[in-house]
Amino acid sequence: MDTIMNNLIDLHNHSLPLVDDGAKSLEEAVKNIKYLSERGFKHICLTSHYIVNTNYNSVVKTRQGILEKLKKELNDDEVKLYLGNEVFINNGKVLINLLKSGEITTLNNSRYLLVEFPLNQKLRYIQDVIYELNEAGIIPIIAHPERYSYIQENFSKIYEFLDFDCRLQCNIKSIEGYYGRHAKSLVKKLLKEGLVSIISTDLHHIKDDNTFDKSMKKLKRMLGKSEFERLLVTNPQKVLNNEEVEMPSVKYRTIK
Repeated sequence: MDTIMNNLIDLHNHSLPLVDDGAKSLEEAVKNIKYLSERGFKHICLTSHYIVNTNYNSVVKTRQGILEKLKKELNDDEVKLYLGNEVFINNGKVLINLLKSGEITTLNNSRYLLVEFPLNQKLRYIQDVIYELNEAGIIPIIAHPERYSYIQENFSKIYEFLDFDCRLQCNIKSIEGYYGRHAKSLVKKLLKEGLVSIISTDLHHIKDDNTFDKSMKKLKRMLGKSEFERLLVTNPQKVLNNEEVEMPSVKYRTIK
């Protein structure tokens, strides 16, 4: 387990400074990265928010320049940093055009795109968006599904995602109730049903509490060595390498 714990991979992180609601300075970004490195995360994909018609719209070229400054300031050969986005869902064809124009990027230029949805509003066209991305050869990774209220209210709604070629990424601190009891309950169910492909930090700022460390300990106990490694090392590495991450095995459905 010690070897695993020193080679963790984070595919959802907001430590690229001054581009979204994450790190507010280069100094804070370095502190964030070192904080995770001390906890075994040696590969970190910086997934800045991208939301159309907001200030969270830095293009890839701009963020690449910031990334190079961060690498230089960090000066740590043991930690590898990669570029990505967490893209707020929009029309699928719009997202494809944004990819082609260099506005947004997949995770480390792979076929995998990290996307998020409104937390408290069900979008009728989600399936259409996923379908359009799939048709373009893109595999959406759905960020923190445990936080969406419409899935908390009706678990079977998760299969509206899994009917298509996509993967689910849950947040580490959900397991300890950081995002509320409903998210805590849902993430446990998603893990129990084997529907989660990746677990990440979604780190924005270092908090003055021990929720993160408590969550990591609980995850290790809950998942066991093999599953812990699959969700925090093996599958994330496949994403960075642009390799196939197997779809979760759906045991049963109760569509309403």
